[in-house]
Amino acid sequence: MKKIDSIICDVSGTHTRVAYVDNKEIFSIRDYDTKDIKSTKDLISMYMYLEKIETKKIVCSAAGRVNNTKSSIQLHNSTLLINEYEFKEIGFENITLLNDFEAIANGVKDVSKVQVFGNFQNENNYLVIGAGTGLGVCEYKENITLNKEEGHTSINEIQAQLTPREFDCMVKIQENLGKESLEFEEILSGRGLERIYHYVAGSKLTAQEISLFDTVSSQETFNLFYSFYLKSILYFLEKHEQTQVVIAGGIIMKNMHKFSKEIKQQWIQKLQENNSCAKIILDYDISLYGLRNMSVGN
Repeated sequence: MKKIDSIICDVSGTHTRVAYVDNKEIFSIRDYDTKDIKSTKDLISMYMYLEKIETKKIVCSAAGRVNNTKSSIQLHNSTLLINEYEFKEIGFENITLLNDFEAIANGVKDVSKVQVFGNFQNENNYLVIGAGTGLGVCEYKENITLNKEEGHTSINEIQAQLTPREFDCMVKIQENLGKESLEFEEILSGRGLERIYHYVAGSKLTAQEISLFDTVSSQETFNLFYSFYLKSILYFLEKHEQTQVVIAGGIIMKNMHKFSKEIKQQWIQKLQENNSCAKIILDYDISLYGLRNMSVGN
């Protein structure tokens, strides 16, 4: 068995990635469907067995709320519970659990695949926002991450900024869900994309199908989605008195082909008007970079 520095693991609502770190380098990334994982203890045990490695250190992030003692994480969109006691049962002594957007925030400096709008300068102070299975919001200040868990904020907070079509879309989705108000992530997520498409086309497709289909309805869906996205970004920037935002999450990474010239110009213009700038992350390994950095630093 080879002794290595640490295991790193990122558990999102859809995919889970495991790798190991040795001499500050990331090795042997394995990808799993989160829905197939019954226990992270079993997952990590099997990974170490297959890789023929051993270590006492693990850094694990997940798309869920970390409890006050930082000893467990309950995934938002799954029954899966990640618990430090399970890791202790298989021999880990140095265990770090954190929210997935805290991992992303710590990996920003190492990413080269980006699209930048404006003059992004201060690498030590920014807001991280990302739509995927849910919506994550995290603030990064001088090597400290502050997870905001604000995807559940009511979208009524930006109601005054919505166009008539956006407002109508929001109301129709509210009615379909039988709710008096919507949370941001009920529009800015994979499920949200599907709800917008249903509003636009009157039929139902999965988020993956909407992404793959080159139709007028598909593009209109993304135009609405990216417009809601921009307005939420501007709202959170103002709320947290920030001028820089890092945009991550699987939806924008996978769908830049739907990010039209018109949408891009709208984003640039609105960010400039608000004296803000943005960096769109286009590297799927950003979470692993962040976990590696935290592993090396701990």
